[in-house]
Amino acid sequence: LEHVNEIKAALFSLGEHHHELGVTPAMYDAFIDTIVEAADYASNSTLTESERQTWEKAYREMADIMLDAY
Repeated sequence: LEHVNEIKAALFSLGEHHHELGVTPAMYDAFIDTIVEAADYASNSTLTESERQTWEKAYREMADIMLDAY
């Protein structure tokens, strides 16, 4: 994410809200796995391993910021 600092405060606030709702860290992992699979499915399973890793890294970076609110 090139501009993650621009959305960092919003992600932190979103993490606080998720925590209040009872979302657990394990749920973030499940979401990341699912959203990467969905991206692959939407591309007719044409994502390369590098592309899959890039998607996962981006979502992990956002999730880590959200989890900082816990």
